[in-house]
Amino acid sequence: MQAPDSYEKLLSIAADDPSLLLYTVDVIPDKANFLPVSEETYRNSMFLDNRVTIKDPQWIVAPLWKTIERINPSLPARHCNFIFHIGHCGSTMCTRLLEGFPDQLALREPLPL
Repeated sequence: MQAPDSYEKLLSIAADDPSLLLYTVDVIPDKANFLPVSEETYRNSMFLDNRVTIKDPQWIVAPLWKTIERINPSLPARHCNFIFHIGHCGSTMCTRLLEGFPDQLALREPLPL
């Protein structure tokens, strides 16, 4: 995915498209750091923290609070499930199994959570 060419385009993508990953949240400097990713990146990355496997990342920095205010009201209610766990419990295997179901995207340890 190419980086959005405007803040408005970023907002339209960030709310509903997994090809733009909210990678980190920096509260004090008021920054939301996004990273364009592909489905292949999600599947090949063991975790979505500093071990994410992306060559030449294209960072997109946006104002955190303004972005939250603009995206949050527009989000429709969705069914979403989370599995929280301790380390070394087979979480990678579980996410690989969950990804086998249609319309599922399993995120392995995203930093903002």
